[in-house]
Amino acid sequence: MIELAIVFSVLILIVIFTKRRIRTRVQNCPDEIPRKATKKNESNEKLRISCVSKSIEKKLVANLDWLSEEWSQAQENKEANNGSSFLPSWYYDESTDNQYAYLNSLGVEINKGKLNKGEMSDLIGIFKPIDDRNKELLKFFKVPLTGLNQTKARYEVNKLLSNPENVTTWEQRPANTLQKEFYRFFSLKAPAGLTFSEAKTFIDEFERDYDGDFEYHLEDLKTDEQIEFFKRNQLLLEDWRNFEEIVLEFEDSEFRDSYEIKKPTISLMRKAIAELKNENVTMEDASSDIELVVEKLLQIKPELSKA
Repeated sequence: MIELAIVFSVLILIVIFTKRRIRTRVQNCPDEIPRKATKKNESNEKLRISCVSKSIEKKLVANLDWLSEEWSQAQENKEANNGSSFLPSWYYDESTDNQYAYLNSLGVEINKGKLNKGEMSDLIGIFKPIDDRNKELLKFFKVPLTGLNQTKARYEVNKLLSNPENVTTWEQRPANTLQKEFYRFFSLKAPAGLTFSEAKTFIDEFERDYDGDFEYHLEDLKTDEQIEFFKRNQLLLEDWRNFEEIVLEFEDSEFRDSYEIKKPTISLMRKAIAELKNENVTMEDASSDIELVVEKLLQIKPELSKA
């Protein structure tokens, strides 16, 4: 196995970005950018990358054409001071040692040339699965997921949401499972045809109404019944926030992979929490010690295990 890794490690993939990209970088540089910075850009004409296996090399090569175009566009936007509608402000920052170390752990090493922080993030994302939120959005807009990775999916989502009509359509989608669970948690009836944005507005207002010290709200509570109702909802709100944190953990694919567990349904999670409560484990305890929830889920439904 070691000998095989050594053989593969000497396979060098040379990625030469198009001359058009480099020319654009140089020609569009504003006069105030120092000459040293321009020379630094020129040094990126050749990026030499080594891969420890053919499968990693294949995945990398399959994504370089479209990714190079995206990087070129991002650089053009930066040099023309146009910015970008979706790239974060840190995208153009210098890449970090942690990024290089993580890329190395994936079996990829940059031997020549430099990438910025955003480009490194894109490169790392080629080897990671699609985020659940982006997967949900792409499915909603009926975009095929075959062949997509975290980075490709992110760019597809950003392009979709650059269209204001798509943003409106996405906001008016049906309320999601977690939002409906909020209504259930507080014994409230969810309105028919409830949309995501309507549910979000309601939940935000509900949380504001019951946030803060009890004494602050006391003057608005006229009867003993109102006081008891308020106290009940305040306590429930604390439990809800812990429950929500637990649910969101299990929606994270990296979290699930770390525990080798498949994604449980929210009803199954509800059942696991209820059983833990019967064992005198509070919602706060379950949230702070997530392994308790993992173990209980696997106890209830062993087939959730990926091991």
